[in-house]
Amino acid sequence: MTRFSRFLAGFTNVLVFAAASTLVLMTVHVVLDVSGRYLFSSPLDGTMEIVAHYYMVGLIYLPLAYIQRNNSHIVAELFTQNLRQRPRLILDTATGILMIVYVALFTWRTGIEAYHKSVEMEHLEAMKIFVYIWPGRWFLPIGFAVMGIYALLQTIRSMAALASLRDGSRDA
Repeated sequence: MTRFSRFLAGFTNVLVFAAASTLVLMTVHVVLDVSGRYLFSSPLDGTMEIVAHYYMVGLIYLPLAYIQRNNSHIVAELFTQNLRQRPRLILDTATGILMIVYVALFTWRTGIEAYHKSVEMEHLEAMKIFVYIWPGRWFLPIGFAVMGIYALLQTIRSMAALASLRDGSRDA
C-alpha cells in the first residue's frame, strides 16, 4: 500500500466517522427538541434547519468515498453476470471513465456553489436565531472529490488488468 493510498484510506475513514457522528448528533438534537417541545413547551430553535442543512447532507455525502472504495454501490448485474473477464473489464473501464467525468463535473460545480455561498455567508432565519448553512455546502464537493479519486484509481486498475489480458491470455 502506497503512502497516498494509506492517506486516502485514513481520510475516507475520517469522513465515515464524521458521517456517523452526524447521525448521533442528529438523533440527540431531535430527541432534545422533541423533549423540550413536549415536556417544557420550549423546542430548540433551528432544529429543522440544522437537520436539513448539516446532518442530512453530511450523512449522505461524506461516506461516498467509503462506498466507492468498497464497491458497495447498487449494481444490477442481470446482463453482465455471465460475461467473460475481458468484456467485463472493458465495461468496468467504460463505466469508470463515465463515473470520473460525472463526479469531476459534480465536484467542480458544487465546489463553485459552496465557494459562492461561503462568500455570501449564506444563512436562514429560524425563529429567533440565524443559522449559517454555508458550511454544509462543502460536504458535497468533499465527498464527491474523494469518491472521484477512488473511481480514478479503480479505473486505472481495470485498465491495467485489461492491458495484462492483451499481453497474456486472450480471454480468461
